[in-house]
Parts: sequence; C-alpha cells; structure tokens
Amino acid sequence: MLLILLAPSLVAARTVPLASVSETVEVPDLVGERLDLALKSVKALDLKAKVHTGGRSVWVKKNWVVVEQTPVGGKVVKPGTKVTLHVIKKSEVVGEGTALGACRAWAKSDPELAYGIEFPAFKFVSAKQDLGWAIDADAWVITSSDDKVAARVYCEIAGTNKRPTVEKYEVTVR
Repeated sequence: MLLILLAPSLVAARTVPLASVSETVEVPDLVGERLDLALKSVKALDLKAKVHTGGRSVWVKKNWVVVEQTPVGGKVVKPGTKVTLHVIKKSEVVGEGTALGACRAWAKSDPELAYGIEFPAFKFVSAKQDLGWAIDADAWVITSSDDKVAARVYCEIAGTNKRPTVEKYEVTVR
C-alpha cells in the first residue's frame, strides 16, 4: 500500500475567467437597415431589441426599415442592453419627387434669397441615400428686379413622403 501526502501549500485552487464572455459591446449603427437584418445584428451581439412601429403591426420584417435607434450606433453598452428600433415601411421612405419638391420649396422660402430663386426644368441630379435623397440642382438666384445669377442648390432630404425633412441645404452662386 502506497500513501501519498500532499502539503496544503502545494495544492492551490485557481479561478479562471471565461475569455469568451465580453463585458461590453458596441451598438451597431442600424439606421437605414432593413428590420429583419437589424434584429439579427442585435441578437448576434447579445443585445435585446424593442421595435417601435407607431402602433402598426409588422407582418413582413424585410419590408420595414430602421429610421432611428436608441442607444445610437457606436455607443458601448453591456450585453443584454435594450436597443429600441423605430421603424417605418420601406415604401414610406421619402421618394425622389417628394425630395425634389421639398428642396425647391426650402430654397424658395430662404430669407437670404430676398428676390427669389428660379429652377430651370429638368436641371438636377439626384442620388439615393440610405433614407432619402441628395439633390443637386441648377438654379437662377434673382438679385434684383431683372438680374439673375447662376447658382447651385444642394439639399439632402430624409423622412417620409408625408413629412420630408431637409437635413442639409446650401446655395452656391457660380
């Protein structure tokens, strides 16, 4: 019979932290993302999602788009944090025609253009953005009763067809 005795100083217990458990995660920027893809991103980061639809039912998640989120993308939070996603139907995102009209209306109401502004027909370039349009239009700034100066009007329009919002606006006289 063999008996082995170990001195207490030779036996030590160690606690090893789990390396795979993260203490914080960075919230992704989900604005402009389809709802179905946004929910997958939230779940993959061990975050919780709350979807705000304005009281409407979501039948097909891919037909909805995130227009606002809390907390904002880039914020560092703990796993399990709730991310609130405000969504609208993709078909309600501001369209090109609505964006062009909003840009023209904004320019015509600009108090800096005391004598007004005119837009030649079909002299604009538009570019689709995540949740809106960038409009780059040729225009004539009226400087007195009969004088006009060539100008460029640039607008970034977001929102919905019912409520377009001007996110950026500038007039450059050429």
